[in-house]
Amino acid sequence: MVECWASDAGHLSSCGQVVNMLPASCRPVAIDPSGGCMLWPPWRVQRGVRAARVREGIGVRKESAIQAERPLAIQGHRTGRWLGALVVLTFIMTGCGPTPFGGTINITPSTGFKEPTGLLPTIELDVIGVNAIEQQRWKAYPIDNYWTPGNSFRANAPRATYLMTTSTPGPFQVGSWTAQRSAWKSGGATSLVLIANLPGAWRPRPPTERGPPPPGVHYYEAKDDPRRLIIPWTQEAYGMFTNTVQVDMTPNGLRLVTPVNMKGAVPPAAS
Repeated sequence: MVECWASDAGHLSSCGQVVNMLPASCRPVAIDPSGGCMLWPPWRVQRGVRAARVREGIGVRKESAIQAERPLAIQGHRTGRWLGALVVLTFIMTGCGPTPFGGTINITPSTGFKEPTGLLPTIELDVIGVNAIEQQRWKAYPIDNYWTPGNSFRANAPRATYLMTTSTPGPFQVGSWTAQRSAWKSGGATSLVLIANLPGAWRPRPPTERGPPPPGVHYYEAKDDPRRLIIPWTQEAYGMFTNTVQVDMTPNGLRLVTPVNMKGAVPPAAS
């Protein structure tokens, strides 16, 4: 019984060329669409014994020097090019700092907003790109102050504004076409702040309050106003192949649905 192997067969133009050079006992048992082939019997190398060096083509040696086995795959040049491109892309994304998220962010209003008449309330939604230094300030800023008419903090923010009405029920999208995207990138934005002017009265939960809020009132924990949501704006936070991030907007607040790898998110800078 004989065994076949190719130590430098990558230069061969096709799997078929390799097959034609093999004895009948070493023909491949499978050929995949990418141009690779799996040889059988498998490549088995005796531990502790130096394998013969074969610089080119196909070699044959006796089974007496064979114990442990592993298959030998001969892959085409196309596979090598794809793997090389993947390695380069991975290096770029991990070695050059955070990469702004390149996909689309879908913000979907809940059907719970619909009134008995079938109409929808008018709700404003702002999306602002912030860097790690600005994130702390945006996290602490009072939402009621933000929505005060003429508020300068809101007026000066690099924001994209969306308006939910009965005629424009959403969903709303933030993507490569968003006008503020270039300003976010030039400002080093690594997070997006979403702020919705949700209906009803919103108050921090009183320390002694344990029951439900009065009708029309929403309680929230201190410094955790659900009308505000801060999400990562880096590709690393969602994965290289993620191109859509889902956010739900409900009467009870904003919620990120898409899983996040927090190791790829940029935390707020220490104040």
